[in-house]
Amino acid sequence: MAVYYKFKSAKDYDSIPIDGHFISVANLKERIFESKHLGRGTDFDLVVTNAQTNEEYLDEAMLIPKNTSVLIRRVPGRPRMPIVAQPDEPNMENNIDDDQPPKSTFP
Repeated sequence: MAVYYKFKSAKDYDSIPIDGHFISVANLKERIFESKHLGRGTDFDLVVTNAQTNEEYLDEAMLIPKNTSVLIRRVPGRPRMPIVAQPDEPNMENNIDDDQPPKSTFP
């Protein structure tokens, strides 16, 4: 059992063997990176599209059935993994003033 893929510029399909009936888009991308020796892929992303229906798999958790043919397109400039930045929280200090009015020098 396998999923067949090819880059848009390639002539022939390659295959990724899978154990079950489905493979996730994220897992397929990882295996393509490993098999094609594309490095870590931090400066580009792979867009996966069904070759028969032209459906683009946008969600990394979507499942691709076995014996499916997909087209792979490299998209520059986007990282593979989304970067989640924590917002900077200002350091809130307790600046509690006394409830007493300031002392005056006037009698």
